[in-house]
Amino acid sequence: MWRLRAAALAAALSLVACNPGAYPVDIFPEMHDQPNHRRLEPPRLQPAPDAVPVTGARVRYSYDQARTLRNPVPISPATSQQASQVYAANCAACHGGGGHGDGPVAKYFQNNPAAPLPPTDLSSDRVKGRGDGELYWIVANGEGNMPAFGDELTDQQLWTVVLAVRGIQAQP
Repeated sequence: MWRLRAAALAAALSLVACNPGAYPVDIFPEMHDQPNHRRLEPPRLQPAPDAVPVTGARVRYSYDQARTLRNPVPISPATSQQASQVYAANCAACHGGGGHGDGPVAKYFQNNPAAPLPPTDLSSDRVKGRGDGELYWIVANGEGNMPAFGDELTDQQLWTVVLAVRGIQAQP
């Protein structure tokens, strides 16, 4: 009986000692340890740099790159209607219906020392001096206390927010 146990122990030790893997005994071989091509097959060539389609992803611009962007959404009654809806749903709580930074959430910023920056008056000269691409970037990435809306809104909606801001600025 002890000879059988000794033989089993010797067999187990020889298996452990001969295994070159990271684990002492690799009973269930892992996927990353398998060869990615068959034996005697040459390695696969990598695709050309522009061969993989990447449609559907939003291009991420830096602020400086966004300065040169122009709003691709034309001004029309339909886009103005959409702009006012997107603005009302996402922006009016802080910036207010008229865009003067007096929305219902603005009181929170006035009374909270941890968030001292109130919402921006969208009809101010500072905002008027920014280009459409800069406003697009700010809406998409956020600035100060303003959250980023780039993951919540589509490109079309982000550009319509820019139209809404320009509409606020056009009001007397």
